Amino acid sequence: MSRVPRPLGSDHFFASPKTPGPLGHNDAADPRTPEWFVGDTPGPLGYGDYGDPKYANTPKFTWSNQDLLASNDPPFGVAMLASGKATKVVLTSRDKGWYQWAEQFTRCSQGRALARFESLNPDKNEIIRAYRTAAGQVGPGGMLIISAGHGGASGSKGWVDLAPGQKLLISSNHFAHPAGLLQAKDRAVLQTFTEIGSILKNAGIAETLLISCCVGNAIDFLQEIADRWGVTVIGYRDELAPYWFTLAGRKRRWYICLKNSPPKLDEEKQKLSCNYPPPEPGIAWHVRPAKPKGQPTKTKP
Repeated sequence: MSRVPRPLGSDHFFASPKTPGPLGHNDAADPRTPEWFVGDTPGPLGYGDYGDPKYANTPKFTWSNQDLLASNDPPFGVAMLASGKATKVVLTSRDKGWYQWAEQFTRCSQGRALARFESLNPDKNEIIRAYRTAAGQVGPGGMLIISAGHGGASGSKGWVDLAPGQKLLISSNHFAHPAGLLQAKDRAVLQTFTEIGSILKNAGIAETLLISCCVGNAIDFLQEIADRWGVTVIGYRDELAPYWFTLAGRKRRWYICLKNSPPKLDEEKQKLSCNYPPPEPGIAWHVRPAKPKGQPTKTKP
């Protein structure tokens, strides 16, 4: 706790660490709570709050020097893996909106990092370098977030851009036939895809989140990626789009949301500016690599 606990409601001037509902909703840790009445939160302690080093030289016993007083910023974890590497790394293109969100996302909390493709039309060598760089920043058990382009689905078949400019567009068709029967261009795409899988396996990455539209509707396609890469693959079922908003006295902030259910309140937009749409059941599919024969893979909607 960052405050001395007090019984709920016993002191109007001190926020109780207890709450009758979900932490961060209608209590002192709620992002809508005024700055002068912030309370305990599981968010990034020491970042954007009164324990932030930027307040270190302010006078003692003032509101701006209350050590360990948590903020009214959205709650996000600060965990670093035991290896000292990031738990989440975003690999993104330089496209406006997507890149601004990715850069912003990594600044919102410790334990996050950013990698990007050098150009909007990368060749194979550049693509492999980008994935090696990203994988090198993710510790074993971490997540690689790929925000490189579009995606789609038609029935159980799907496709997704794994690099800008459709330079690595992988689809169900690449898995439908033996590599030897594919055209030279498709064989080259599959070879690059396979090399990326080896990079992710060697890095010990546990999950990949695809920031691409509708690819979560192609379950068989996601299963192929998961099996060939050896990682859990998460895909959204709805379209995604980047938007921006401004708060009084602040710069423009970007966020990503589901196109069919955009946030209406600034508080909701602020939360999304430091996160991605929660890949919850009904919104995204989580597909794990297949188990040995006789033990079918379990997936969740």
